[in-house]
Amino acid sequence: HNLDPVNIKDMGEMEEGAWGDIFSKGVNLANQDSSEEALKWFKLAISIKPEKYDGYLNYCVTSAKIDKFTEALPYCDKAYQLMPEDGNVQNTYAFVLFPWEQHMYAYVLLQ
Repeated sequence: HNLDPVNIKDMGEMEEGAWGDIFSKGVNLANQDSSEEALKWFKLAISIKPEKYDGYLNYCVTSAKIDKFTEALPYCDKAYQLMPEDGNVQNTYAFVLFPWEQHMYAYVLLQ
């Protein structure tokens, strides 16, 4: 399972303004293994645009990457509420919800 933060620009979406800069800063920090610092930037991105699932998903991914599954869960839940049809959201949520052995079963259930 790949637990690398997803950069919206890599997904073909373009964001402009403060939110995009803040979100990208979080992604860059997470990719540099500065996870705790990245979480602060993702929280800031969420506070600016709480309707966007990207901040929640990347907070969840980054938390899970450093084994903070309990902290990751509400962020995965919110990302799933906002974008239930997204494969990255489903996969990450399943990974956090269930132990690794049950991961694929959970992924199928969320689809």
